[in-house]
Amino acid sequence: MVLDKSLFKNYRHIAPTKIGGIAGGINTIGMGNIAFVAASGHPITLTGVLHTPGLPVNLLSVSCLCDTNNVRVAFTKHGIHINKDGNNIAEGARLDKGLYLLDADHSKCQQLALLSCSQSSVPLLTLHRCLGHLAPSSIQKMVATGLLEGLGAGYSDKEVEKFVCNACLSAKGHRLPFPDSDLHSFERLGLVHSDVLSLPERSLTGKQYLVTFLDDYSCKLWAYAIGHKSKVFGMFKTWLAKVELETGATLKVLRTNNGGEYRSKAFTDSCKARSTRRQYSIPRTPQQNGRAERVNL
Repeated sequence: MVLDKSLFKNYRHIAPTKIGGIAGGINTIGMGNIAFVAASGHPITLTGVLHTPGLPVNLLSVSCLCDTNNVRVAFTKHGIHINKDGNNIAEGARLDKGLYLLDADHSKCQQLALLSCSQSSVPLLTLHRCLGHLAPSSIQKMVATGLLEGLGAGYSDKEVEKFVCNACLSAKGHRLPFPDSDLHSFERLGLVHSDVLSLPERSLTGKQYLVTFLDDYSCKLWAYAIGHKSKVFGMFKTWLAKVELETGATLKVLRTNNGGEYRSKAFTDSCKARSTRRQYSIPRTPQQNGRAERVNL
């Protein structure tokens, strides 16, 4: 980051972006390349340099420098050494407060350059939202290929791994499909599915509900129209007496949902007295009583 626009070899304006942590926050308004010659005589070109007019001194990001191919930076108590492909290309002296002064030819670079460690000023969550909740791994690829500029080296693998977006968790989460059941009854009335269907309009006789009973073994279906859900238990007793008389079999298991019409005390006590086992589906999980639900379709 530099404060003097005249140092740029090429320059382009960008949307003003605030960078925190420096002088209480400063704005960057442009970007380009800067060329200068180090004291060793080695020509150096910095790409993707930000123009920040409010910056007290020029700053060079160590993390961005290290991301350059075959560049190594060594810090000592006396100074800094920058190597590329095994050759020393630049050196600097250590100053107070943990900063290092890059030794350069000031005829080619009119301002001093200081080295400092910094990170991307844009939080990953903010960028994730701005890009339409793009996956963090894809954001990293965009930074690496140069599609996103001004972010330095991007974000660390640890940041990406620990990234959490509550909106994505809520919007993209889904329940796994229910597997088909292989368990079926091998006798009449061994298992009966029951459900109540609500009709959009009442009939001429005032009936608005259908209570259904489906035998799992024979797939025989009984359906009865009722005016209120409170009539389900009475219709169940009438149906049960009829089918047990006709078949000579007894009801072993009754599978229903958790509706109040099936959970009444009278209904429960009647099944206990007859040793009829009850099976209830989990609330808001009609798939567990799928055969009865499909009848309603």
